[in-house]
Amino acid sequence: MTPEEYQAMLAEKNKTASSTSGSSPRVLLGEGYEWDFADYAQAPLALVVGALHALPSASFGFKCSKNTTSARNSLLEAFEYF
Repeated sequence: MTPEEYQAMLAEKNKTASSTSGSSPRVLLGEGYEWDFADYAQAPLALVVGALHALPSASFGFKCSKNTTSARNSLLEAFEYF
């Protein structure tokens, strides 16, 4: 895909996204990647879970990770009702 074709695709997606009522704002990150509000809200929790998994097994990071993962899943389920 040439840069011109990619820019045209971006312009079309932005025009389509802005004309759609009731949907959350989306950001086109790259070819085939789009993030909406739910992704931005849950991304910090995903980073925390990853950091907790990097802790040594002697720590209680796995318990915190389990709770954070549960909170992240609950948040993602709740976005269906927003």
